[in-house]
Amino acid sequence: MLLKASHKQRVVSLKIGPGYTNVELEIGQFVFGRNKAEEELDIDASMIYRVLKIFETDGSIIVKSNNQYSIITICNFETYNNELEYDEQPVNSQRTASEQPVNTDNKVKKVKKNGSKLPLSEKEQIFLNIMVEVTGKKFKVLSDKTRRQFNELVKLKYTRHDIKRAAQTALLEMTERNTQEYLTPEFITRMDEFEKYITMGPKQIIDSNPSN
Repeated sequence: MLLKASHKQRVVSLKIGPGYTNVELEIGQFVFGRNKAEEELDIDASMIYRVLKIFETDGSIIVKSNNQYSIITICNFETYNNELEYDEQPVNSQRTASEQPVNTDNKVKKVKKNGSKLPLSEKEQIFLNIMVEVTGKKFKVLSDKTRRQFNELVKLKYTRHDIKRAAQTALLEMTERNTQEYLTPEFITRMDEFEKYITMGPKQIIDSNPSN
């Protein structure tokens, strides 16, 4: 959001239906669309909406919406955007870009050689161990998508105990339906599935099974 926010007053032109409309932006504002954000960030739109609501509730942002787009205002934007640092940034960015093309290229090649995987964080490794323990499967890696989903859960203050409980509940319910093979790290970290299982108890599983 800080990268998206306008650093000066300006007008942006948006394509709305067959035509265009001009939107005036103040410092610290940007135009937001949930579907576009989902596409750019590769994060589920419902997760993006939830995080925005958290920021809005704690007073970090103000959201004004209509049926076509939203304008998000970052509160106290000046505290994030020191004027001097902003003036110097283009020069530094150009120097960095010109000085490091070879280094960047080497890093990309190294990452590809290692299977496009950065080392797991301590929390990610704990999560992987939990999934191995709960499912009995030998998961060894987490996909980039799974890591993003898991870290969104961490940002929302879910603990290792919450994640283990959700995984155990999912396994119980899937065993009832004989679909436990689908319980994977990627599946349980999907926000819609995680919220379903973190709130579901054993009695609900039994009651929802038609064979019982």
